[in-house]
Amino acid sequence: MNHRLVLLLGLCALGCQRTPPPRPPDVPAPQPASVALPWAVTQTEPPAQEPLGQVVAALRARATPAGMATVTELLTPASVAQLRQPNGALAILPVTLQAQLAGPFSRVELAGGRAALLSTHKGVDLTAWFYLQDGHWRLDAANTAAWHAADPGPVNPHNHAISLAEATTELTGTGALYAVLETSQGTVHCLLLEHEVPELVSHFVGLARGKRAWRSPGGSWQTTPFYDGLSFHRALTGIWAVTGDRSQRGPGGAGFHVADVLRRDVRHDKPGMLSFVTLGQANTASSQIALFAKPAPWADDRELPFGLCQELDVIEALSQQPARSQQLRRVTVQRGLP
Repeated sequence: MNHRLVLLLGLCALGCQRTPPPRPPDVPAPQPASVALPWAVTQTEPPAQEPLGQVVAALRARATPAGMATVTELLTPASVAQLRQPNGALAILPVTLQAQLAGPFSRVELAGGRAALLSTHKGVDLTAWFYLQDGHWRLDAANTAAWHAADPGPVNPHNHAISLAEATTELTGTGALYAVLETSQGTVHCLLLEHEVPELVSHFVGLARGKRAWRSPGGSWQTTPFYDGLSFHRALTGIWAVTGDRSQRGPGGAGFHVADVLRRDVRHDKPGMLSFVTLGQANTASSQIALFAKPAPWADDRELPFGLCQELDVIEALSQQPARSQQLRRVTVQRGLP
């Protein structure tokens, strides 16, 4: 009798256990917040020979003491130069590289030859920067700056980006697009790279011709030529002269920031480059422009070149003068040179 009771109680216990109901097919299982790597997107020419995802996988595989000797080919040349120790070894620990590439990545930001892979590792937000150089994705292991999306500025009927066609409307003539900068040291003629970086050129031309509205330091929106009458508020002897800040305090702009446009074939590799100046972080260019008196490889991937200027003697003279002592009297945009 006792054996029957035990058997009956055992069967009851088995029958009373409930299995969880199956998840309805239309309700997906919760997934961690992550995104797949862009395997082929580059947003620049020529296309990358190795997709970005493959480079990340190779870096993760080599982030070991034994693999650090072969990781240099996957780093930017600038990173390799900064990370070299006097004995030639890399001053970067495998654990540091592993942390920088920790996944899963929560977001991937692409901007003309540059990619920012964002992740969180042990509660710390990390950004791994990749650059497209000579058709190859490479990690900038020395750069730990955070990613900042472009700030379009306050919502206002006047505040909207314009195309190159809108910025150059009513221009006459034919040929290449030039900006003529009349300064207190002389006139500078700059070829604008409208085919290479049309986004930057349309932004500059729109501001210069009053076709793109800008916000004054007082807060009102204006549609007059932005650069006429501004001082060169920064100058570094033999290096550059910077203007484009109506506040004259340094960080001023046009009331909004534009997205970076980086091209491997548009570099600061020659004197006379005309570039938008950033605030040292991604997507912070607005209205400040620099005239470079000599090549400036340190400015690559930081400032945004969009023109090539003649009259290097004038640029050199501007760079020699104290800040705010020289003026950009007028900017004219035209097709071709007389």
